Amino acid sequence: MFGTGKPGQTDGTSPSFYEPGGLTIANDKLYIADTNNHAIRVVDLKTKQTSTLRINGLNPPAKNMQALETASGPNAEEVNVASQRLRAGTTGALQIDVELPPGYHLNPMAPQRYKISVDGKSLTIDEKNAARASKDLKLPLRIPLNAAGAGSATIRAQVTLFYCREDNTGTCRIKTLVWQAPVEVVGDGNAPTELKLQGKVSATD
Repeated sequence: MFGTGKPGQTDGTSPSFYEPGGLTIANDKLYIADTNNHAIRVVDLKTKQTSTLRINGLNPPAKNMQALETASGPNAEEVNVASQRLRAGTTGALQIDVELPPGYHLNPMAPQRYKISVDGKSLTIDEKNAARASKDLKLPLRIPLNAAGAGSATIRAQVTLFYCREDNTGTCRIKTLVWQAPVEVVGDGNAPTELKLQGKVSATD
């Protein structure tokens, strides 16, 4: 019997563990997958000493920042978007519409979801409107935006949809669309107060 019965990460002759989740034995040593400590613990079965396995020179992979900025989510796809203009000093809106394949509808039993972020001081979105997941979401989505002073901004929008055949036969599908849309907030009174993002999914996605 090894361990104190209380969570911890102590080596030696009175070791502590935190939800160990796996065991294996090799060369008179017991290897323990110490799950919540994110470690491999080693018990020498001859000396009853416990140690934490160290592997020198092993480092986690470097994060690929470019990959992090690309599409993420189930069955994700990036949608190219041209720059759009938005009138400064107004409460505008972001409209997102996605064309479903003929004979398909959004699955009313699944939570459709979206997430919006803005890079730039000229355009903001309230935190309560920045992300949502609900079975009641309908297309097109309309999300309020606050256009302050003139300047440049970039909107990143991600929508994940669950859709099925109208006759509810066959397999339902899931698709994530991601837009990265450059925006110019301008002082032109004739500029639009609404930004539009459009996408399309197919019956084979």
